[in-house]
Amino acid sequence: HSKLYIGAKRAANPPHIFAMADLGYQSMVTYSTDQCIVISGESGAGKTESAHLLVQQLTVLGKANNKTLQEKILQVNNLVEAFGNACTIINDNSSRFGKYLEMKFTPSGAVVGAQISEYLLEKSRVIHQASGEKNFHIFYYIYTGLAEKKKLAHYKLPEDKPPRYLQNDHIRTIQDMMNNSFYKSQYELIEQCFKVIGFTMEQLGSIYSILAAILNVGNIEFSSVATEHQIDKSHISNHAALENSASLLCIQADELQEALTSHCVVTRGETIIRPNTVEKATDVRDAMAKTLYGRLFSWIVNRINSLLKNEASPSGNGDELSIGILDIFGFENFKKNSFEQLCINIANEQIQFYFNQHVFAWEQAAFWTPGPSHPSLSTHDAHCFSSIKE
Repeated sequence: HSKLYIGAKRAANPPHIFAMADLGYQSMVTYSTDQCIVISGESGAGKTESAHLLVQQLTVLGKANNKTLQEKILQVNNLVEAFGNACTIINDNSSRFGKYLEMKFTPSGAVVGAQISEYLLEKSRVIHQASGEKNFHIFYYIYTGLAEKKKLAHYKLPEDKPPRYLQNDHIRTIQDMMNNSFYKSQYELIEQCFKVIGFTMEQLGSIYSILAAILNVGNIEFSSVATEHQIDKSHISNHAALENSASLLCIQADELQEALTSHCVVTRGETIIRPNTVEKATDVRDAMAKTLYGRLFSWIVNRINSLLKNEASPSGNGDELSIGILDIFGFENFKKNSFEQLCINIANEQIQFYFNQHVFAWEQAAFWTPGPSHPSLSTHDAHCFSSIKE
């Protein structure tokens, strides 16, 4: 199908995602204007797969002289989706972040680089998943892959039962992960993606260490200790998980323990260290895990951008053209919704508004010229969204 839509008239072939890629590409080259393709739809509609096909067709149209660059660009989606996608009730590969991939071209249309921007990563999924859902894909991939290579002990991961953050309706034993051949194949694919894009083995080892540290942090448990001044002072009851976490993060165990079980209060210029309750310490632990994952994800995206940057073109070169592809999670409405669903749906409402304006309002405006009469089309515009924005 790829060749059928290159430079072809839109009416010459059935509708296809490749036709949209060609339309954007031809418009960019012909008018020397940056283009953007916005993909919308409810969760599970196929937006991520459409983004894959668009990138695939644009790399064909761009005819990169550097085959290595072309291979790198094609591997980007697989890599970021391993860290940003997860299994939900309605979609086994649901995007849990917003992704804007910008492909860079010369004025003649040759692809020379790419850049990713990421938004609204659902970090809360690291510590908790709804019934029937899973954590981010990468945790299962590396656990299975490292177990296959007999490296779980090297990364201080338990071999008897899954870490707390991975235990759910689907995963109750290590064997439940090991029996999944898809996880094993994806682990090998992700390692290949890292190598093709240009990550070093040292960087890959650091990424695995941070992921393993997050899982060990989740295994840290707290117990309540009564003191003279407090009846609910938190105390770490399993020091093995603490030691493992600190070792993987290259920090001292006592420093990590202090960060989790106490907090500083500044009063009149004096700093007072107060112990955390068990509930507070648990919240701090989970917040730390979410922050680590969010920072790791951002670092990976920034590293990808630096490796896909057009070295021949200085930053801000006006001769460079681009085609952007927006792929974010779709509208969601579960039995139990959270703040993430609110943020996701607000973002989708903005995209839907743009879509309505483009398809209906602007097209209708084109008819408001002297000529044959046409029926007026009105759309319902609820103003509650504006209230939320304000």
